[in-house]
Amino acid sequence: MIRPLSTLKVGEKGKIVRLIGGTGMIKRLSDLGFVPEQEVEVVRSAPRGPIAIRVKGTIYALGRGVADKIYVDDIQ
Repeated sequence: MIRPLSTLKVGEKGKIVRLIGGTGMIKRLSDLGFVPEQEVEVVRSAPRGPIAIRVKGTIYALGRGVADKIYVDDIQ
């Protein structure tokens, strides 16, 4: 099921399907490893504030607005 990264719960993994946003944001995310087909895992999430995401062994904190623009497919 394809859904925004921000909807994954702690411990859930997904594969990036699509990034939505301006060229600057997409380039920045791509430089950090947020590219289609890349596996990501939610490490920490609270009802408010940033979401901690593991990509290629590195943990990044993303604001919820940014995480809403990264679409992932569930990994079984």
